[in-house]
Amino acid sequence: PLIVLVGLLGSKGPHLASLMEAAGDGLDAPLLGAGAAGKRKPLLPLYLMTMLSATAFCIARLPALSLRFQDLAKEEGFDTAATAIAFGQMTALRSILEFVCTPLIAAWSDRIGRRPAIFFCLSAFCVECTLLAGARSLLALASIHVLGGLFSDGNGALEHSCIADATPPAQRAVAFGRLLTCVGCAMVMGPMIGGELASRWGHEASFLFAAAVLVVTLGYTALLLPEYLPLERRALAPQRAAAGNGDGAGQTRQLLRELQSLTRKSPQLAWYLAAMGFANVGMGAYGSVQPFWAREELGWAARDLGRYMSFTGLIVIVAQGGLLPLLRNMVKGQEGRLAQCCFLLNAVKVAALGFAPNTASVYAISVAGVASSCGGTVTRSLTSRCASEQQQGLLAGGISALLAAAQTLGALVGSQALAAALRRGFPSGAPLQLSAVCFALAALCVARAPAAARAAKYEEAAKPLEEGGGDVHEAAKIR
Repeated sequence: PLIVLVGLLGSKGPHLASLMEAAGDGLDAPLLGAGAAGKRKPLLPLYLMTMLSATAFCIARLPALSLRFQDLAKEEGFDTAATAIAFGQMTALRSILEFVCTPLIAAWSDRIGRRPAIFFCLSAFCVECTLLAGARSLLALASIHVLGGLFSDGNGALEHSCIADATPPAQRAVAFGRLLTCVGCAMVMGPMIGGELASRWGHEASFLFAAAVLVVTLGYTALLLPEYLPLERRALAPQRAAAGNGDGAGQTRQLLRELQSLTRKSPQLAWYLAAMGFANVGMGAYGSVQPFWAREELGWAARDLGRYMSFTGLIVIVAQGGLLPLLRNMVKGQEGRLAQCCFLLNAVKVAALGFAPNTASVYAISVAGVASSCGGTVTRSLTSRCASEQQQGLLAGGISALLAAAQTLGALVGSQALAAALRRGFPSGAPLQLSAVCFALAALCVARAPAAARAAKYEEAAKPLEEGGGDVHEAAKIR
């Protein structure tokens, strides 16, 4: 019924969108209908597709995958420290494959369109969930999960590209926030469903239910999701393919060269990418530690983990759907400062979680850090302004590859730190302090971006004076 409703809303979209604008919505990104005189596609179908696919992801991963991994490891004689290391290695291998393949998938979507690429990735994930349900050994589970990274767009590269295609640069922060609100809705539903299914019928039920949700998502994508990348804006794709000469390695090198060229043209982009990298190292370390920490320190089972992750999703909804637009209006023109504050708040929150003595304090700390999830959204919006319309797929693919690499490092560091803490008698929450340091470094990188942009402008203003034989002293003064 929800899918049918969205289809009906989409047909009435322009009228509803105009009513929203007349009412002073203030979140100018097109939602139910086309914006910019009908030239841009509505984003509501994308948001619903994202919510469905993210729900399937959360059902299969949060907490089903980590708990199933721990159960199989225990059956095969692994202790908790060895299990943590093995889980971190599996996560790292998956992230490495996503790092390699995500830019190619994103560049492929620049050539064939966003919808076919999204359909392909969803189909691959559906097959992965089905195979995970039948895995009966640790090796089989890890192999299926790792090889699934070959067909993943990693960190929503295609969805972010769709938003960049459909939304003007100045309005993307809110559009990205809405996308994360949909992810937050999925995080409310998915972990709770996955935890209940695992508690009642075993982890296989979680994987099979996720596959069923993905089948529904595939039908919705085929029937109702519009194509956000028009033909006239796919000009760079043939050039990119020709540069690679059909060779995957050559295309990857070409993509990296183009990304390097982007960072040279926009020096602040390098700092934003560094910030997102540090933040995802912190997230990777947190993700590899959290399931073990919750079991060891708090005694949580599948249902408890599912409920907390659902609560975390509710916090994301509040932050992205309510706080982010409000904060953005308060700091217009200073989104960088907003990102810094959010990253610093995240650092404080994660550090406090490491010392949380009980379940009640964990929930209290999470509520106090509600705005911390806005940092990545604002930073991603800032990065999208550093590339042209035709390069949004390239940039999104490069960012997702960077985030996959950062999560690889975070998973390895976090799992090794957890194993070392357990073997030396430290609390299992101690490695969370590493995650907090990473978020603090992300805030520092965002703080450096404006200075890099100003320096580039001064350099550009000074160069003609020197090359044209002008006043050298005036050029030095500009610098």
